[in-house]
Amino acid sequence: MKKFMLLLVLGVVGVYGVGRVKLGEAGAMRFLGQMESMMSEGKGKEVCEMFHEDLEVEISDHSGEATQETTGGKSEFCDLTVATAASLNLLPHSSDVSFTEVESKQSWLHPWTSEISYLENRSLTIQGAGVTLRTVSEDEITLVHTFSGVKLRKVKSEIYKAEAT
Repeated sequence: MKKFMLLLVLGVVGVYGVGRVKLGEAGAMRFLGQMESMMSEGKGKEVCEMFHEDLEVEISDHSGEATQETTGGKSEFCDLTVATAASLNLLPHSSDVSFTEVESKQSWLHPWTSEISYLENRSLTIQGAGVTLRTVSEDEITLVHTFSGVKLRKVKSEIYKAEAT
């Protein structure tokens, strides 16, 4: 009975520990950094593998002349991701992305799920055209730890044009 209780306690500690490491602020930033790196390399299909089957997406992009709304699930967001990654791969560009005001919230009842909010500052320079696009976005994402790794479960983003520096 003592061995069973010890194993049970170790299992619970393991679940909560892995959740904190993989889904805390540092883990979320590793996840987003990996996703960003793959996008820059044109690996859209690999990025899609990081999406949960029940992905929910709600993006409102105010950075252009007209607001662009994107809503949907994994299929729609994968199509957009693959097209964007392919376009970035064809264009000689440089990208600088930073995340600030990162906050992670986890429920004790769901240690495999984390709600993360952050500000994303992005600068995309297209060398051949001499164009630099700067945006700032207020993002909220939900990450879940599944048997196949960490997956993006939900995205809510408000994107705005940033002032030139």
